[in-house]
Amino acid sequence: MKTLLVIGVAAAAVVGFAYVGGFFNREAEQAGAGVTSLVIGVPGQATAVQVESDLRQASAAAEAYRTEHGGYAAMTISGLRPYDPGLSGDLQLERADSAAYCIFETATTTQGAATYNVRGGVGAVAVSQGGC
Repeated sequence: MKTLLVIGVAAAAVVGFAYVGGFFNREAEQAGAGVTSLVIGVPGQATAVQVESDLRQASAAAEAYRTEHGGYAAMTISGLRPYDPGLSGDLQLERADSAAYCIFETATTTQGAATYNVRGGVGAVAVSQGGC
């Protein structure tokens, strides 16, 4: 009888430990998935911040260009480099006329491609996600 009681307690302990271990394993897997998605998301966010910074730099160069040339007409990305030689090589000019311009940059991340743009005009500049 005592042997059966010991076997019963041991079996209950094994089942209990298996249940608790499974619970903690599920919790760890869920936490691990969150950490993995966070790690994947961080480089994407860093890339977006870099692209936005590139566009702000280009906008400052475009304003310097406008001041010197009286508008944005005939402006090119290479024409902006004298105002800021460190401009990103990935910038593209969609359009520029006497009153406004739109410059964009597309970056590839682990989550896919993301395009950001800066639209500017006399006194108004806005960086946003998407093409021109």
